[in-house]
Amino acid sequence: MATVNMTNEQKTLLNLIGNNLFSMPLNIDENVDWNSVISESEVQTVELIAFNKYKSLPISEENKKHLKDQIKKNNISTVNCFEGHRYIHNLMSKNDIPYCIIKGVASARYYPEPMLRSMGDIDFYVSPDNLSKAKEILKADGFEFIDKAHPHHLELKKDTKYLELHFAPIDIFNNKMQSLLYEYWSDICETAKLYNDGFAEYVLPSAFHHGFILLTHFQSHLISSGVGLRHLCDWAVFVNSFSNEEFISIFQSKLKKAGLWRLAQVLSLVSVKYFGAPHQEWMGNDFATAQALLLDVFHGGNFGRKERNRTFQGFFISNNKKSSQNKSPFIRKFASVTNIIKRRWPIAEKYPILCVFGFVFFSVRVIVNVVLGRRKVDFIGNYKQIDKRTELYTNLRLFEPEE
Repeated sequence: MATVNMTNEQKTLLNLIGNNLFSMPLNIDENVDWNSVISESEVQTVELIAFNKYKSLPISEENKKHLKDQIKKNNISTVNCFEGHRYIHNLMSKNDIPYCIIKGVASARYYPEPMLRSMGDIDFYVSPDNLSKAKEILKADGFEFIDKAHPHHLELKKDTKYLELHFAPIDIFNNKMQSLLYEYWSDICETAKLYNDGFAEYVLPSAFHHGFILLTHFQSHLISSGVGLRHLCDWAVFVNSFSNEEFISIFQSKLKKAGLWRLAQVLSLVSVKYFGAPHQEWMGNDFATAQALLLDVFHGGNFGRKERNRTFQGFFISNNKKSSQNKSPFIRKFASVTNIIKRRWPIAEKYPILCVFGFVFFSVRVIVNVVLGRRKVDFIGNYKQIDKRTELYTNLRLFEPEE
């Protein structure tokens, strides 16, 4: 895999993050463009992490004022989310509905300062058996359901509170692994623990379930809309809370069976090389793939804020099975689209003939949106980027079980 150098601004941003998370020594180029560093931190959603000590940095007063305003805005949003998590705990507990927080405060608890982890909404899980009751309680409490079709969660809003009520695992692009991953999710509420952070109580997932959620969430958005440095930070501080032996004991067997062990290794190596986190033996030493993954994150930004065509590219990225690597790029992309259609239309798994209609439907929809100016697509540029991303995801061997 080819090595690509990062810009000074990207290196500076990583250095700032490493300094605040793992006391990594600052080593900043005096000619760095701070406007670019700040802009990058915003599209990666790591302003709070990177610029926690902005007052001591050699930046202009104008930039310091901008950062002060941005951090204040993010802090207000994060405090509101902490309050929202408390609100959900009280509401679910009062009505005897087993639940579990996903990400949010579950991730923030691993940071050296929980307020470093910015939040914008409240994600929580309720089992399908309790979903109807939870919906009734939330509706009676004044929440409105936002009409968006998601295979694994519902979106609700009340005043400034925005909720994602999960009832199934985060979207998984490999259909053959779904039954195993659903099995891993099945006892998330039963194994969850009550946690008190001094501000409120919440029900948080077990160590295994939290790590599993971080990995499946990461792979889902990496393939589709894109992830930001915040997702890398969530994983970095989480992994750093375990010894080598503890992590192996909790995760190795299950993640290898699910084909997520290598992703865990590569994500951890990013934090070692670029954030200054301690290296552990279980992580291995494939720093080349770690760099490629980091560059892919930089390219897309948090949920695709830098690359608007990323979801379009993800539509054509294959499952990256070893058995498909000797096939032509056209055949691989044909197989990718077929797989996407089966995920969008599960009935096509049983009746493959429906894939033909899926090809027509999704192709026509893209063409219409381009013609009407609703979407700009650089087909040649996207094709090149698809192959580049496919190489990375092939090296990650997502959902390929290991012995």
